[in-house]
Amino acid sequence: QQGTYFFDVTTTYADFLKAAPKDKLIMGVPYYGYDWPVQDASQPLSKTLPQNDANGYAEIVSYSRAQTDADLSGKNCQWDATAEETWCAYTRSGIAREAWLEDQRSIGLKFDFAHSQGLGGVGLWTLGYDGSYPQLWKLIGHDFANG
Repeated sequence: QQGTYFFDVTTTYADFLKAAPKDKLIMGVPYYGYDWPVQDASQPLSKTLPQNDANGYAEIVSYSRAQTDADLSGKNCQWDATAEETWCAYTRSGIAREAWLEDQRSIGLKFDFAHSQGLGGVGLWTLGYDGSYPQLWKLIGHDFANG
């Protein structure tokens, strides 16, 4: 189906619900994204370059790093409505890079989905990747602590 990715949250949990009751399902929510060296950072889903010393390597981008890394903000970044995630394009040491990030908006949408579907809750990976930023704890309180 055009306009969707092979894996998406709605389809995945619909499949899980065929095998388990919704209150027994816990939604895994990452507090990180990935940053890759790519051929063309101006296009989402650009082909990645071989991982080596010349091109650089894929990197994990924790939520806290994304809050402070200037390459991962402002005009470098945009929202992808299909993935419901922010992606950023920039150049480091002459190599184009593309990062797909979990941020307050994307994580909030995942929490909202889990809550609205009546899932058993969420599991976070990894606690501490949010650093000293309280926004994600506030989202948890909003979606789960108030019933």
